Amino acid sequence: MHVYEVLPDLDKPRHLSVWHKAIRGQWSPEEIDWKNPVRLSRDDLKDRLARILSPALMGEQAALYSVTSMIQILGRESDTESQFYLTSMAMDEARHTELFARMYHRLERKPLSIRRMPESYLFQSKIMSDVPTEWLTGSLVSEVIAKLTLEELKRLDVESVLSEIATRVLGDGGAPPRFQSHFHRRPLLVALQKSRRRRPTMGRTPGTPPRVRPGSRSAHAAGGGR
Repeated sequence: MHVYEVLPDLDKPRHLSVWHKAIRGQWSPEEIDWKNPVRLSRDDLKDRLARILSPALMGEQAALYSVTSMIQILGRESDTESQFYLTSMAMDEARHTELFARMYHRLERKPLSIRRMPESYLFQSKIMSDVPTEWLTGSLVSEVIAKLTLEELKRLDVESVLSEIATRVLGDGGAPPRFQSHFHRRPLLVALQKSRRRRPTMGRTPGTPPRVRPGSRSAHAAGGGR
């Protein structure tokens, strides 16, 4: 049984400063003026915008689903200061998910399905790991992609509400990279490696080779084919 520390040390001032900054920066989607008329009138332009926003909504949802597991993992390491910040990050991801979902309702459109965008769904599932250092790296990659997309949408200003969303979401993106750089310098690598070794292997007994899907490149190589 793991024994948690009852009284946190609170001895990581850089982590705490990022947490306090995140608290001060919280805001509500209700602050957006959703009553502004939709500027786009052509159906084809709405369809195109819905396709462009699909990775953004998917990335926010993936981050929202995974951040809660990170809070639990860091709790096992008694890293309370990092847990503090991740609670504000969960608020950010939840707010962004609501914003993009409401934008889709505003356009009367739906995001692309997994059948029409399999690579993006696979990318998001791969970069969201349950190992903290890997998860933070993948999260940073996802944030950079979202940042570039939102900066371009803000520059083009194709829809007034979307431009306001882009401006506000970009304003939320200042703290995570700073937090990630602090986290990667922390001396937890040994503990994380032990955690990975204790983690059960999905679908097979440790030490046994993975199952190879028939017709795959690995199966072809294992059979001696060229």
